Order: sequence, then structure tokens, then C-alpha cells
Amino acid sequence: PGPTHLLEMKDKIGLSGEQTATIEKLFAEMKNAAVPLGKRLIELERSLNAAFAANNLDEKRLRVMLGEIGKVRTELRFVHLATHLKTPPVLTAHQIKTYNRLRGYDGAAPV
Repeated sequence: PGPTHLLEMKDKIGLSGEQTATIEKLFAEMKNAAVPLGKRLIELERSLNAAFAANNLDEKRLRVMLGEIGKVRTELRFVHLATHLKTPPVLTAHQIKTYNRLRGYDGAAPV
């Protein structure tokens, strides 16, 4: 379960005040790490586009630029998914089951 959806569904899932505070903290930590990475990714993609537009690119430079984009994209994805690993221990088994049902992960249509 991701913190954004958990917070959006906190009443339906029955999060306690303590659980909500913990998940809000996890979300804030994720956001603080992800925003700078997202900005860096956009900057790198713009640089790549500019290099193509200026016809100022060879295979070696392309490989270097794509490598850097890949590293940042991987780190951004890690920050996001690592937070998903931290949420289940905060929840009860019933809350996880309810979350999965509400999100449509149990084969039923989302509520």
C-alpha cells in the first residue's frame, strides 16, 4: 500500500491517529526525497532534447546522458517503492485486505 492512497482512504480503512501520523511522516520523507530527483530528471531530459535539437550529440555523449537519466529514474523509482515497503508493518492484516479490496487488487471492482 502506498501512503497517498492510504491517506485518501484512511476513514474507509480505519486508520488510527497514530497510524495516520506515521503514514503522513513516510509520505513527507518520500516527497522530500522525490521532488529534487524529479526536478533533476526533467532537467536531464530537457538537456537531452536540446542536444538533439542542436544536432550536438554523438553516440558516446548519448550513452552518457542516457546513463545519467537512468540513474536518476532508478533512484526516483526506488524512493517511491521503498516507501511502499515501509507501510505494511504500520497496518493490520484487515486494513491491508480492505485496502486491496478498495483498490481493486482482490479481483473485485474498486469501491
